Amino acid sequence: MTRRTRELLCLFLFLYNTINAAEDQVVEFSDSNESDVDPFAGLYKGNIPPFIKPMHYSIILKINLRDWLYSGRVHVLVNITEPCDQIPIHSVGLNITDVFVATYVPKERGRRVPVIEVLEDTSEELLRIFPRRVLYEGVYQLFIDFKNVFVSDSFWGFYQSSWQDEKGWTNKMVSTQFSPYWARHAWPCYDEPRFKATFKFFVEHESPYYALSNGAVESREPIRAGWIRTTFERTPEMSTYVTAMIITNYREIKGRSQSGTPVKLYGSYTKLQRSRRMLDTTIKSLDFLEDYFGIEYPMSKLDVVPVKRFGVAAMENWGLITAREDIANFDPLVHSAQWELQARVIMAHEVAHMWFGDLVTPHWWDNIILKESTVSWFMVFACDAIFDDFDFSDEYMVTYELIRGMDKDSSVTSRAAITNPNSQTEIMNMFDEITYQRGGNLFRMFYHIVGAGPFRAAVHNYLVENAYSTATMADMTQYLQDETSEYDIKSLIERYTLQKNFPLVHVKMLNRTHVLVTQERFLFTSKEAVDDSPYNYTWHIPFTYTTDAERVDKVIILTEKENIVELNKPATWIKANNDFRMYYITNYDLVGWKKLYHQLVADHTVFTTTDRIQLLADLLKLVTADKLDITFPLQFLTYMKKETEFGPWKLATEHWHELMNKMSPAEKFAAKIYARDLIDEALKDVVQLNTSFNKPIKERLLQFILVDTGVAVDHPVANEFIDKLGNVSREEAAPGLRTLVKTDPFWNNKLREVSLQNIKLHSPYWEGRRYPGRQKKLLFNISGSATGPTQETRTPHFHTTYPMDESFVPPALEHGDRAEEERFTGNDRDEDEDEEEPTVIMFDWDNMSTFTSPSMIDPLIREKRSSRSGHQESQRQHQSTLEEGTEPGIIYLQKLRKAQTNKNYWYELLETLPNLKDADEIMETYQILCDTNNVTALKELLERSLGGSEDTQQAVLDIISKTKPDIAWKFFRRNYNKYFEKYGDSLFTMSYILQTVTEQLNSNEMYNDVKSFFKANNPGTGEPGLTTGLEQIAENIRWKKNHRHKCRNFFFTYARKHAKGKN
Repeated sequence: MTRRTRELLCLFLFLYNTINAAEDQVVEFSDSNESDVDPFAGLYKGNIPPFIKPMHYSIILKINLRDWLYSGRVHVLVNITEPCDQIPIHSVGLNITDVFVATYVPKERGRRVPVIEVLEDTSEELLRIFPRRVLYEGVYQLFIDFKNVFVSDSFWGFYQSSWQDEKGWTNKMVSTQFSPYWARHAWPCYDEPRFKATFKFFVEHESPYYALSNGAVESREPIRAGWIRTTFERTPEMSTYVTAMIITNYREIKGRSQSGTPVKLYGSYTKLQRSRRMLDTTIKSLDFLEDYFGIEYPMSKLDVVPVKRFGVAAMENWGLITAREDIANFDPLVHSAQWELQARVIMAHEVAHMWFGDLVTPHWWDNIILKESTVSWFMVFACDAIFDDFDFSDEYMVTYELIRGMDKDSSVTSRAAITNPNSQTEIMNMFDEITYQRGGNLFRMFYHIVGAGPFRAAVHNYLVENAYSTATMADMTQYLQDETSEYDIKSLIERYTLQKNFPLVHVKMLNRTHVLVTQERFLFTSKEAVDDSPYNYTWHIPFTYTTDAERVDKVIILTEKENIVELNKPATWIKANNDFRMYYITNYDLVGWKKLYHQLVADHTVFTTTDRIQLLADLLKLVTADKLDITFPLQFLTYMKKETEFGPWKLATEHWHELMNKMSPAEKFAAKIYARDLIDEALKDVVQLNTSFNKPIKERLLQFILVDTGVAVDHPVANEFIDKLGNVSREEAAPGLRTLVKTDPFWNNKLREVSLQNIKLHSPYWEGRRYPGRQKKLLFNISGSATGPTQETRTPHFHTTYPMDESFVPPALEHGDRAEEERFTGNDRDEDEDEEEPTVIMFDWDNMSTFTSPSMIDPLIREKRSSRSGHQESQRQHQSTLEEGTEPGIIYLQKLRKAQTNKNYWYELLETLPNLKDADEIMETYQILCDTNNVTALKELLERSLGGSEDTQQAVLDIISKTKPDIAWKFFRRNYNKYFEKYGDSLFTMSYILQTVTEQLNSNEMYNDVKSFFKANNPGTGEPGLTTGLEQIAENIRWKKNHRHKCRNFFFTYARKHAKGKN
């Protein structure tokens, strides 16, 4: 090509682009220096530049469950605010069949913009669309056609699942899990939390399946024999990670919130008969939080759907919560009190997300605490309002959340609550104890510092002013600061969220009226940390205290490293940090600790239950950091001979089990004498209680942990209790020889109704507040009404059938530019075949006392299903009915003891495994079988669980955690590729497994083996667990060196004194 020709070609291209641009709008080019800057360069994993923003998606899907395939079209409106020569959009692993771009003018036809190249940038997970000319400021339309396969080997994206009905048949279903960045694997989209847009879904699928999504069904109409088109209403502005799509043929039960929102719970007919507790929890959580926030639930409905194959506990898809089966379909006859407690808070957690995370979304994952940490606090708010049988805001938060978060946060390798992730793996790793447990307790602390009223007002203002948008922690901090002038809450929050770890506060009484309070950074490790902090690892200390003269809950903020606090009244002893509400641990001088111990022995009820948990937690953490000798907390624990509350016993027994794992057989023998002596009085009390699953949950929890510990230490009272229970409650029989029917006493006794109106959290609270005009309810007005099926049947046509909205006119397309669009095909049914609507199970709230399920199966004695079909089993006439059901946790202990004392029974259980169908029963059986000293048997169990079906995959975690450390590590090392293939991209599982198989190892050889192995092997998302595990191995080695001989001497001495006392 000659020089003259090149010049003419360049001139022609310039004029062409100029003319085409003028047809749209007149703009000026940027400065030449600015044009040299590539706005797409250096962006992490395809982060979209800020001048491209999606406005609305219309997504058309055709689902083929028979072949596990789907195809569709994404039609997205994109607002471009700066000139650019390409349009990027996230897309991973999709078969892109066609792409075109058009201008957008409301109520007019758009002009097509020719596309010269479409590049799949796999490294950045982007689809880069290059138009023929520069795109100037304006709104454009993207049309992307694609095909894909439902994922079969992962819990992320748009993936395969199934469920088993009451007849024993397996039913196909597909479900989505998009958080944090998996929507791009299902269809092209702008897959970052800051990109919020509205969505409208059109789904074609076979009957009798039906589709569920975020919005309510607008219409469901037949399009040809056996095929249905479901159209969903347009959603509010939302992020892609909370969009969802499910195709299933589940049954459902339903209720309605106080404000009229329909709430449905899905599942199999059999499971739904006993799942009303979770539906009730969901509705009451919705009622409470709607009232507390002062903002009406933003969606038009709320569905809760169990998913058999699920990588997390639950997911807060807006308007469509998905959860594990044992959470959504919690069964009081199968699941223990411990699991019921977790199911309650998990469901309340997900409902709270409907505001925190869905209505207002963190701008980026560095501010994940705005959605996960906040709801980890609001979930206990809701549970305290709904249930009166447990203290959630204090005892639960300390026992289950705070201590766990501090364990994670005590390491040099911990991280700040607000940390910018630089890779997808780092984003996944943000979903950890620092975010959930630590973060939830940070907001608990902020709540108690600011005060209930100001905190609530700040939360309301934050939600109102950022509704349908995004926010940062700086925004939340400002709202909290605006509500309080007494404290510099901003400086305090920054020190607790922008630096890792937490303070160790030393408290020493100088005299009866003055206390010296100092602080230092707390770390488990004895090594000196060399990392930096913007605040030099100092904190503002919110100080509260209790003395023998008074309790002071009014917060005093101590800003110096050393402070003198003057007491209001003279005192003999002091305990700091009332109810462990502030995020730090406390140490006293030896005199101070001894005074607290003597007070506990004299009258432990002077301290609240949570204060007693805190004293134990502080002692145990100080031992791990070599701040105290281990013999002191062991002596301190002897006060518990008079303890009657669950929280202190839970912490004490967990610590005892940890010690047992570090001891030799002779040391364990002596330690069991100590433990038997401690639990003796409390154990004798709890075995007098009935074993019903219908009694208050705290009684059930206390009974379980004490009997469990009693069996572990061979306490005769516990053994007799378990043996007697077996003889009295049921005949001695191998599992599955007969079935007993139970009437659920939950309904016979009619669970108490919690009237939210009596909680005094209703609308008058907002009168005269800071934003008087913001009491209005935030609702997204959705146009159109639901319509029933029509008689029209037709094959969908992308260009004419699915409008973006009422005013949308598709762009002018030249059909000659492309092949005829692929029409959705499927296996047609007879045209006169009736469409099967989703089955609805209606419960009469006023007549539930008469309801009896025909298939409520006793969790201990289940019928072998191999001898009859599931249909026959569900239809058989049962002979007897029990008015009370035994707590499943106690049944588990009964079966566990029998397996440990009866070798034949252990093998009988093993032989039942291939015939078991129920996931819960499979899990329970694995748990019992793995609690054995038979090394060969453990290896066989590990092999079976790893190579088993999806039902056994949940059992892998429990089995590997109960297997002896050296056996577990060697098996895991040998089978690492299998574990990585199954769980390598899991949000939590791989990290949990890595930590579990390493954290109990305690030799230098094992430490070096683990470290060298992962130099050659990628831990994937298990990196945090590996790091924690290696740190724990080092601490175990140090513990053996510094504490084991002292621990051994204490137990041997105690055992000798105990023997002399008995003689």
